[in-house]
Amino acid sequence: MNKPNKSKKNEVADRKIKMLQASFEMMLIASAIVGLSLTGISVYNTFEHTQKSAYTDIIANFIDNNSINNISSISFSANGPQVYASLHNITYVNRSNDLQLIFSLPSKSNISVVIANSSKFIISPKSKEVEAEGVYTLSFSIVPISIGPYNVNISIALANTSGLIDIVGTTGIKNINISVESYAMLSNTTNSTLQGTYGSSTAFEITRHKESMLYNIENNQEIYSAFMRSYCTSQWGYWWSTSKHINMCNGISGATNIGYLWEPYSCNYEQPELFCIYLSNTNHAYSTINSNYSILYNISVAVSGLFQKTLYSNLSSYSNSEQINEPRNRTGIITVNNVSGNAYEPYLSYVLMNSSGKRYAVNISVFNLYWQSLENLKQDAQYYDGASLNTVPSELSLAIDSLNRASQQFIDAPEENNSLCSIALKLNDYVCKPLSLLFYNILFNTSDSKIENMTIESQGSSLYIYK
Repeated sequence: MNKPNKSKKNEVADRKIKMLQASFEMMLIASAIVGLSLTGISVYNTFEHTQKSAYTDIIANFIDNNSINNISSISFSANGPQVYASLHNITYVNRSNDLQLIFSLPSKSNISVVIANSSKFIISPKSKEVEAEGVYTLSFSIVPISIGPYNVNISIALANTSGLIDIVGTTGIKNINISVESYAMLSNTTNSTLQGTYGSSTAFEITRHKESMLYNIENNQEIYSAFMRSYCTSQWGYWWSTSKHINMCNGISGATNIGYLWEPYSCNYEQPELFCIYLSNTNHAYSTINSNYSILYNISVAVSGLFQKTLYSNLSSYSNSEQINEPRNRTGIITVNNVSGNAYEPYLSYVLMNSSGKRYAVNISVFNLYWQSLENLKQDAQYYDGASLNTVPSELSLAIDSLNRASQQFIDAPEENNSLCSIALKLNDYVCKPLSLLFYNILFNTSDSKIENMTIESQGSSLYIYK
């Protein structure tokens, strides 16, 4: 009886361990806290001591590295959640400033956050609803409108289907109010004293009609299940002929052979029995979301204080430049030079599945389980490929069962509830709302000799006027 040697098996085992480590690292990256420069945070399935320790370390590290931050916190029961809100004590007018909410949550938690309206700042987005567990952060963009102190009042609703959220001995939806303070001042880069004939009365405003992030959806890939089929080989040549073994395993419609093994005397105690391992089409497919995105926008720009009348211009991602003609031969060209903002990251959180012609987003956890099960089976099939064994290895049978369960869970996965994104079928794109205001760098080239070069800022965007 021939069997793969031990050193080869150890090499394969090492490869499996490295592969599992790579997969785990990918999941860590996917759950890392965006914008905090913190790494190594894992999502835990239960609210245990290790999670609390990780959360405490994050907060300590965050406070140490952001000593000018204003931190507000709420702690609940030992098995309940914890919430921190963080905003810099000093923020800047017409600049985007990060508001961070950091949670430590049991599994199966739902978060709903609403930021109260204020005449002193612009907030984007105004609300968020997510499903989360473990250490989790939410980021918001705050753009102060005027100089002076202001409060940010935050309403948080927490719910948990496992019943682990417990405040004052009750369960269900918990409503929490938390507040942070900041002082808004002018940025050093803000040209607050505008020069020229029209002085500080010059201003510009942006009216936002449509702003979206577009992520391309990749080509469909088959979702596989697996099975094993055995054959009794009557010809003596099947004892040693690799080519005959492979030929005997091929030819099943909708299935691909990925390996085989054989037992010398299984059939009638004298003939070899051939076992073929197959991947089978399920007629379901998935698509990943490309990490690169393009920005779709449609805005109106109004510039006042330069001419006798306010200048208006409509700009979009399809036509980002417009020539402006004013009385007395005053002309100019307005161009969007650059657009930036905080983007959603669906390629870390979601995949797309095609089921009976319907396309929708599902949570990446079901994809990760399927992908890992598929890779494990491929590794096992490769390791035992062509081996002569007394019995079929149990790990091979378990790998097939594991893939089939993961495949069915992937196929049956519900559509992810995400109010920020939707699928644009005609564009073949995943379209998401920005996580912050979009910031525009706009150039206005004017031929009016009376106007001096200047930069005006509004809502985190800048207009550069030059001749």
